[in-house]
Amino acid sequence: MDYLVGVSTIIYTAIDAAGNAKTCSFTVTVKDVTPPTLVCPPAQTLCKVPNNTYTIPPMIQSDNCAIVSTTYVITGVTSRSGSGTNASGLFNQGVSTIKWTVKDSHGNTSTCTTTVTVVATSNPICNAAPLVEIKENPKYTEPEVPGLSITAWPNPTVNYFNLKVNSPVKETVVIRMYDMAGKLVQAKSGAPGDTYIFGEHAASGMYVIEVTQGAKKQMVKLVKLN
Repeated sequence: MDYLVGVSTIIYTAIDAAGNAKTCSFTVTVKDVTPPTLVCPPAQTLCKVPNNTYTIPPMIQSDNCAIVSTTYVITGVTSRSGSGTNASGLFNQGVSTIKWTVKDSHGNTSTCTTTVTVVATSNPICNAAPLVEIKENPKYTEPEVPGLSITAWPNPTVNYFNLKVNSPVKETVVIRMYDMAGKLVQAKSGAPGDTYIFGEHAASGMYVIEVTQGAKKQMVKLVKLN
């Protein structure tokens, strides 16, 4: 038998062959102790814009009963608060943390957080070529800068990236791998035409490969999976 949240009274009546009846009763109390389920958006890395206003994916919430309040507080380089699942709006340059708190009708609460990092437009991630549609294990060649091109595969990968730099000149190429916060993760240098391995020790996420040869520069975005 299923019981709703709250107190239910169960009454039993027994009648014998002579018609004598006897009753007894007891109560069943069902409490809701299940907190709301929250799915916060993934960490966001954004390039600075003049008005410092950004769109953040909304938090997703659900509960087995009714949700009565959803609030958020933003700390770090940005200080503001609000209600609802959407915390889009003002974010200052640097790292901010959004903390959502959700309460259901029986007092159960859940929290989750998302980090928002706003970087300067000079950051390598703000100047990389757009990420192309990802298919299973493609070999992706970045649109060519005259005299310099990059071929990277597989993309995405769960292990490492193979990277080949093509150039008609023999001048040394310098290859740098940055995370989405602009931190240098890995760097190598060598001859064009060789194949280099990158990202074998990198965590899952999006990365930018920057290749320079003299005054020429080329960039590509890559994705590392779990």
